[in-house]
Amino acid sequence: MNKYEKIERQTNFFLNTVMGFISFNFGLACLGTEHPSRYAWVSIVFTTGIAIVYSKKNSSAQEMKRLRQKENKTRREKEFIQYIDIHMDKLNYRFIKYVVKKMPIYLLGTVFLTCVALGILK
Repeated sequence: MNKYEKIERQTNFFLNTVMGFISFNFGLACLGTEHPSRYAWVSIVFTTGIAIVYSKKNSSAQEMKRLRQKENKTRREKEFIQYIDIHMDKLNYRFIKYVVKKMPIYLLGTVFLTCVALGILK
C-alpha cells in the first residue's frame, strides 16, 4: 500500500464511521428538541467544521501540492500528476459514485441530518 492509498483509507474511515455516526446521532438528537431544524443547521456547521479541520490535517490535497512542488519526481509521480490533470472533470462524478459505494454510513448520516435541517423530517 502506497502513501496515497493509506491517506485515502484513513480519510474514508474517518468520514464513513466517525462523521457518518456523528451526523446521524445529531439528527436524532435534533428531532427530540422543540426546534429540530434550527439545531440541525447548527449541527451541520459543527460537523462541517470537524471535517474541514480533519481534511486540512490529513489531506491528499496537501500531498498533491507537495508532490507538484517536488524537484526530482519519479516517472510514476509524473504520470500520477498528469492523470489527475487530465481526468479532473470526471473526478466529481466518480467521487459521488465512490461515496455511494464506499461510504454508505457517511452518506446516510449526512442525508438524514440534512433532511432534519430542511424540515423534511420532524
